[in-house]
Amino acid sequence: MLKNITIDNKNRVFLFFKNFPINFKSNLSDDKMKIILTLNNCLVADTSRMKQGKGIINDVYVNSQKNSLTIYISLNEQTGYTAVSLPFTRSIIVETFRWMDLTPSEDTLRQGLLALEDNITDVAQRLLFSASLRQEPLAAFYLGLLYLQQGKINSAVHNLRFAELNGVDVPDLYAAISQIYALKDQLDSASKYAKLFQSKTGFTYSPKISLANIIETDTVCLEPVSHLSLVPKIIQDKSSSKDTSELAKKFETIFKDTVQNEDEIPAIYKQILTYVGGIVAGLFLLVVYLYLRWRQKKQREVLKKTHKPKDKNNSSKANDKKKTDQTAKLMAARAYSKQQKPSIDEIKQEKTIPKPENINFEDKQKAIENIIDVIRSEQTEKEANLQACDIEPDIKPKKTVSAKFEIAMNLVEEQRKIKQKNIEKLGKEFIIETARLNEIARSLGIEKGSLETRKAIEDIEKDPEKMQKLLEKFKKD
Repeated sequence: MLKNITIDNKNRVFLFFKNFPINFKSNLSDDKMKIILTLNNCLVADTSRMKQGKGIINDVYVNSQKNSLTIYISLNEQTGYTAVSLPFTRSIIVETFRWMDLTPSEDTLRQGLLALEDNITDVAQRLLFSASLRQEPLAAFYLGLLYLQQGKINSAVHNLRFAELNGVDVPDLYAAISQIYALKDQLDSASKYAKLFQSKTGFTYSPKISLANIIETDTVCLEPVSHLSLVPKIIQDKSSSKDTSELAKKFETIFKDTVQNEDEIPAIYKQILTYVGGIVAGLFLLVVYLYLRWRQKKQREVLKKTHKPKDKNNSSKANDKKKTDQTAKLMAARAYSKQQKPSIDEIKQEKTIPKPENINFEDKQKAIENIIDVIRSEQTEKEANLQACDIEPDIKPKKTVSAKFEIAMNLVEEQRKIKQKNIEKLGKEFIIETARLNEIARSLGIEKGSLETRKAIEDIEKDPEKMQKLLEKFKKD
């Protein structure tokens, strides 16, 4: 059953089948413009009867007759081809190429693939090995598949890894490496290559092929693989010197022989010049480093010299700040002492009225007048303070002051508020009432009428006109 047909950008056609092995025959048309594949006892899915091509491949179409299929691959130019079946993807890969553009190693590769298609395994293996000696990666890939089917897993993985490192991207490569690592119990590597196979094909599983007895241990390779270097080597062992590359042989002669060839002398000179250049560069960097350290040290010394007078100025400023703070404290203390007012009890004690039996009439009158004047003056002061308190202070721009001076100002403000409360309290207690004055006058033995009479007499004595009028009035009487 032919399930699917794909064409990639490298002019390769993949024909995917349901079963393996796949028995087919292929040939090129007389005009070399068509590749024809014939399969017996085979069917085709309806979705895989026609595929449009690209590049050299024009299209692929399938003709079915009874139980046989004829697949036509139409070309846009005259080319050669090879068709090989792949076991893991169960597919036939058809590759096109131009005979005139083949290198000797590619020519040997294509002859080996033609023998592989005709199931001449011995000839195919010999030709593919010959191409691999010339570092042909595709030859190493197909040779690795043959070694794997023979149970030579170490030789196979070496060839397959070389093919991978040199650009071969056929999906069967990853499936084969994954199966070999699984046989070696290297499960992480097996899983890695299984995922690569699935990403290339879209399969949800990693297929495996049936193998003959595994005839290679973990360290033995029955086939020559030293010509396929997976890791670059400078020195090779004497036993493998025959299979080493030309580059490895050159390095061996350099280390063994004391006489140097003319081709090797320039390389040695270059190496010596590289060492000398490295030493000169290191000395230059050391001189630059020492210069930068010396320069940094000088800059620090200059900065220290320039910072000393600044420190003195800062200390003098700090002293001035302390003095201003102390002055602010003294001013606040003086303001606090000035603002302290005698209590109401002290005022009452100062205004204690003497006993009535020790005071005569004139003294009593003067005492009353003094009390009235004191009360009036206190009331006047109270009203003036209240008016001053009602007036909002002018808003002045804020100046930057120290924290101690601000505390002192807050203390002054608190004392001003206390003074205001005392004044309000005094205003309540020293309300002048006529009844209270009369009561005070009676306690001193003075009446209101006598006080008024006394005051009227004094006014008459001071005013001559009133005195004259009073005399005239007594004369008439």
